[in-house]
Amino acid sequence: MKDCSRRQRDGFTFIELLVVIAIIAILVGLLLPALARAKERARAALCLANLRQLHLAWFQYAEEQGKLVPNPDYRGATVMMNGWAGNGMSYEGGTMDAIWSLSDNTNVARMMHPIYGALGAYAQSAGIYRCPSDQSYVVLGGRRHPRIRSYAMNPYLGAGKRRSENLEIVPPIYYLKPDDFRRPGPTETFVFLDEHEDSIGDGYFEETPFDTLPKGGWGDLPASRHNRGSQFAFADGHVEPHRWKDSRTLVPVLRRRQAGVSSANSPDVRWLVQRSSAPR
Repeated sequence: MKDCSRRQRDGFTFIELLVVIAIIAILVGLLLPALARAKERARAALCLANLRQLHLAWFQYAEEQGKLVPNPDYRGATVMMNGWAGNGMSYEGGTMDAIWSLSDNTNVARMMHPIYGALGAYAQSAGIYRCPSDQSYVVLGGRRHPRIRSYAMNPYLGAGKRRSENLEIVPPIYYLKPDDFRRPGPTETFVFLDEHEDSIGDGYFEETPFDTLPKGGWGDLPASRHNRGSQFAFADGHVEPHRWKDSRTLVPVLRRRQAGVSSANSPDVRWLVQRSSAPR
């Protein structure tokens, strides 16, 4: 009888097993958010590293060529050539399909080719064009493929003239050469930013003109995938994250073209415009 009782005490009861399982489930529930946050911090750090490498390529191009890499606005263009990226991101069936091919979303060779993507020879690695937190994709041949670029460039850099300038009361400064960064200065002028998945198209980030700030909003949308913010590379070479303050900037990813978002008096729009250029 004693041996039988000992064997019974050596095992777990059903209730004890349930308690252990419940404790494990609670611990997992507590750990998973922390692990997710740690993974996102790691992805954000890699995104900043990508931007730093892109800036280095941008700087090397400017040093060698004596001018900033081209950054044209491709709206209405049927062929993309000689821009810094040389491709356009879109979704299948979207309005941008009439401008550029869906294959641009996955065509690394085109993006890195000097005839199309002027920065490719300096960037060397296609991996630095994509943010690790960017989960956007395009469907080709019935299969999902990750898109190859997440970043866009300040519209006043290498663009020559933005298409809306004729409508602007306060004309902006354009930066075409390395020594043009006098106002607001290289530490306050961004070169690249992390763009929203549903907004990104060509390499040019369309922005609110200075004279429309009080009633304006977003032309293109910045990303908000990094702790409710986006990440930036500035002309002096430093990179930094920026957390958005206005909830209207935090637009969910819907896998359809989103641009021209109204955000009157947004502190986020003002912050970005002030770091893009200055009144001429």
